[in-house]
Amino acid sequence: MKHTTCRKLAPDTMVRHVAITLAAAREVDRTVRIPSSFSSVESRIIRQVPSWVARAGIVKSSRAWWLWCEPRPSRARDGQCVLDLPDGRYMVETLDTRTFTWVSCEAAAGSPLVIGLPHTGRPVLACIRRVARATQVPRD
Repeated sequence: MKHTTCRKLAPDTMVRHVAITLAAAREVDRTVRIPSSFSSVESRIIRQVPSWVARAGIVKSSRAWWLWCEPRPSRARDGQCVLDLPDGRYMVETLDTRTFTWVSCEAAAGSPLVIGLPHTGRPVLACIRRVARATQVPRD
């Protein structure tokens, strides 16, 4: 799996991208919720991105992290992203910003968190929701 460095997007740019994209998605799917507020997250949370990602950023709402990835011109395929998020289980849904439909959904666990990102040729927005904290395995 080839990973490259990418430019990090500023938090204000991220909030604008996420809010506009979710508003457009809500026109297609009335169940889409638009968070009332976002908080800045350290961009170093994004440890690795697929080779097709040129620019990326991440912000947090009260219930999710929002990862925005912009493609570089390429014929790349899907890839994996590694994020330094708290240990636990997560649901990751990815929105295609051209059709404003959810194109993938996966469960992931761990720290760091490894998630798949589909290459659509357009920016993608991933909603990463923590569904459970890490559990301790009882020892004998």
